[in-house]
Amino acid sequence: MNQDQINYGPSEEEVKLLKAKHKGQLCQIDIPKLKKSLVFKKPDRSILGASIAVSKTDPLEGTRVMAINCLVWGDAELIEDVDVLLSISPKIDALIEEYELEVKNL
Repeated sequence: MNQDQINYGPSEEEVKLLKAKHKGQLCQIDIPKLKKSLVFKKPDRSILGASIAVSKTDPLEGTRVMAINCLVWGDAELIEDVDVLLSISPKIDALIEEYELEVKNL
């Protein structure tokens, strides 16, 4: 079995349960080097608020707050590893949909 075929994440049944429980977008992040996976939900307003508030004094802690509160499956201890934290941060941010906007001067 090659590296692409290995799944360290939740089973299909666990994924169904997670989707039903969290009713939103989920993403699985595989960390092949550690043979681990983490599953995150899309951050809600309260998670974003907490993360932004903490980020004002400690940006890295704000990132950790976002990750730990969005984690729905996997080993939370992985988030304490700074290399893992900085690697997963952009992936969690990508769950936030940005709308294209048009501005008209009146």
